[in-house]
Amino acid sequence: MEEMRYLPDSIDSERIKSKSRLRESDCLPDFRRRKLDEKIAARMFAIRENRARHNPYDQEQRELNAIAQGDTAALEQSILEEYAGQLGTLNEEDSLRNIKNICIVVITLASRAAIRGGMSPELAFAASDIFISEMERCRYFTSVARICRGAEYWYTRVVHEIREHSYTGITPSSAGMQAGKDPFRQLIHTEITREKGQAQENEHVSRAKDYIYRNLHGKLGTEEIAEALALNPRYLSTLFHRETGMKISQYIRQEKIRLVKNMLTYSEYSYLEIAHYLGFSSQSHLGDVFRKETGMTLKEYRQMYQRKDSLPSSAGDDTL
Repeated sequence: MEEMRYLPDSIDSERIKSKSRLRESDCLPDFRRRKLDEKIAARMFAIRENRARHNPYDQEQRELNAIAQGDTAALEQSILEEYAGQLGTLNEEDSLRNIKNICIVVITLASRAAIRGGMSPELAFAASDIFISEMERCRYFTSVARICRGAEYWYTRVVHEIREHSYTGITPSSAGMQAGKDPFRQLIHTEITREKGQAQENEHVSRAKDYIYRNLHGKLGTEEIAEALALNPRYLSTLFHRETGMKISQYIRQEKIRLVKNMLTYSEYSYLEIAHYLGFSSQSHLGDVFRKETGMTLKEYRQMYQRKDSLPSSAGDDTL
């Protein structure tokens, strides 16, 4: 979001001199601002003349509230509502581009509703990126609509799982046993663990976990993490072990293996590419660690759990 604060400067290729430059007058020149004012006024006049309306705000709120509550029945009911009004026009020249733009808005709003419902922002944002990227590859209206609505149902389903576990008192450990080797259940297990531990977790440990999460793609060690957090390595190591019951190196290995499972399930990356991406010294090193942690080889896990329907089409056709 930091880049967005200086977006006008980037577009105009001007050098950013100071943060105080970002005032309303710096965003748009007067003539552009007047043009936009005129367009907005003209659009409102046309709406009144034609007695046209946008889709009702209260219906939109019912849809988003259903996602935040994890209520798929309420979501379906709100989607099926009949109302006077129509969706906005975000691109007048290209009808497919217009519906894609609308769906980007819908997916974005759905992700924020899911966050309000208890989903971690990082998961909500990552899912939004994936759904929008998949949608951009589509060439047909029906495919775009399926992904858009599918995203809303996905967010609702995950929020439901998180809230269901929270309200029934299921512990992270029991949820982990239920998860088994199902990638979706593992995802829910991670979210429950995060939610249960977030309130009472030590601030330094939380920051260390966050740093590890954001840097899993490289080689990580206690020294580097401690330096990034401005802490003494020995102090951080002792604190982390006391709070989590595991060494920092064990936690890093656990999170890397979790990511390896996702990449084996949802991508076509080779074992060597995965090893390099996650900072393992070689493919055989990754294989040894993975087998020790899971009891399976990389090939066995991929053959058992890879989702063919989630892989990109080589021809660039719609896949959803």
